[in-house]
Amino acid sequence: MAVCSVFLNEGHLRQFTLFLIVLAPLLRGSMHFADKWPVYMLTPFRMDLLAVGGFLCLEWRSNR
Repeated sequence: MAVCSVFLNEGHLRQFTLFLIVLAPLLRGSMHFADKWPVYMLTPFRMDLLAVGGFLCLEWRSNR
């Protein structure tokens, strides 16, 4: 089995991805910019999509 992460085991990595999935919409809702582009372009506001991919990968590997 491949190593999930250098710093987190698989269970903690799964919890971290769930935390990021919740955090990104909260960041989008709390930040107000003069222009709308930072919310759509900057990684901290879009990380929920990356975290969903990581979570699905972890679930796929553990529940084949």
